[in-house]
Amino acid sequence: MAIGLVTDDGLLHPLLGVLRLLGNIDLAIVQFRSASEYKIARFTIEPGAVSEPVLAVGFPAGAEVGALAVTRGFFSVLLPKSLPQGYSLGYTNEVKIGMSRDPIFNAKGFLVGMNGRGKYRDPNLGVYAFEDGSEPTAELLEKMVKSSWGIPISIYLQFASFHLGSYR
Repeated sequence: MAIGLVTDDGLLHPLLGVLRLLGNIDLAIVQFRSASEYKIARFTIEPGAVSEPVLAVGFPAGAEVGALAVTRGFFSVLLPKSLPQGYSLGYTNEVKIGMSRDPIFNAKGFLVGMNGRGKYRDPNLGVYAFEDGSEPTAELLEKMVKSSWGIPISIYLQFASFHLGSYR
């Protein structure tokens, strides 16, 4: 089985080098080369506000190669501090297995984050404790459990090696 990156046109591109992990964040950077030209998504570090529309996009596991899923929902929780591994964007969208590390777009079409975790994880496993070790209130925990979770693009940009202004 070849390991590579599948682009939106269904082509599999071999990776150049190895994954570059981003600290303790649940993301990595990969590189590939292609004769095709691909557009770079417009992004913003301001995701939006609670109750604003959001699209979770991705390629679910088990689907035909290149079969794109788009789910609609709303931001449900925008945490002021991160959960472990950089998660702080909560949204109501259904996220399927395989859509991890796929994009999250706000209502204006800007990339605001990357999918990572689905809804209804067991709170007894500690997945809803904050990175600093503190715990959410019971009211916040209830909202968190009902949310899918993503990593905001601003977290990625802290680690990225390119200049923000050159990709707007």
